[in-house]
Amino acid sequence: MACHRSTVYINGGHAAVTPQFRFMIRLAVACHARGIPYEVEWAHEYFARMRVTITARGGIPAAKALPKPPRLRLVPDWRPAIWDAEYRLDAYFDGTLNRLRPGFVIPHSCGLSLVHPCESGELGVTEHGADEDIRQNRLLTHTASGRGFGLTLNFKRSPPDMRRTRRSAA
Repeated sequence: MACHRSTVYINGGHAAVTPQFRFMIRLAVACHARGIPYEVEWAHEYFARMRVTITARGGIPAAKALPKPPRLRLVPDWRPAIWDAEYRLDAYFDGTLNRLRPGFVIPHSCGLSLVHPCESGELGVTEHGADEDIRQNRLLTHTASGRGFGLTLNFKRSPPDMRRTRRSAA
């Protein structure tokens, strides 16, 4: 019958999780999962130093790696282009009129939309034909229902794709 014995020394005041200690934990988990008898002995030596010994007998399994925590995925910046907007008659829900209103919608994959209310159907033109600043009065809404969160956003400058550079004639 095979026998395995490992000893780990742990300093309580310092970093106690060493690769050897991780191996001991993985071995104990593997033995427990397969029903193989094992013993863990903890012994206090001096001050904050501990000695941990694991003894396993029988068909000793290979210690599997512990599952790693999931990696965080960075969410890329959402840089909506005004030209990606589509005109919808049911763009957002107006609570004062209790109905859906038209506007330009830029949807995001997370389920939110950036909406610019517009009655005329032309971006930058009001329903009476006057010019309108498209950087003002943006609404953040839920894409499916069109209901907003009470946020009205104003941009200090136009989106990057609308900026025009002036080149001086040399």
